Amino acid sequence: MPLAFAPVLAAALLALSLGGCATPETSSDFKAQDPQSQTCLARCEIARTHCEQRQQIRETECQTHIRMIGEDYETCVANRGAGCLKPDVCLGADLRICRIQHDECVAACAASHRATATPRDGEAAASGEEGEQTEG
Repeated sequence: MPLAFAPVLAAALLALSLGGCATPETSSDFKAQDPQSQTCLARCEIARTHCEQRQQIRETECQTHIRMIGEDYETCVANRGAGCLKPDVCLGADLRICRIQHDECVAACAASHRATATPRDGEAAASGEEGEQTEG
């Protein structure tokens, strides 16, 4: 019986994995000229700048903390020689999260733009069809 589900499971996994092939729009893809979209994209840029600044501050604070702990460690080793906690290293500012958040923000702007642009196009087509039907 478990083997009977294998083809179905494989097909489902394939469909799910291929579903992710349609990549969302990125910052380089979406460049709408309407004021609402430009405002949305500007908010994305501001959020990315703030994120990058927070990451840089976090790294600076880590470096300061490590320096202070390092001095304590050196004093401990000089006085006791053993049983001292050696400080960890800082991992660096991780800007990937900022890029990911920015791409998600831009994708949301693009989706919002499509949602507001599509109904107008659809309404125009629908009203054109209704006009043709009432005339005939």
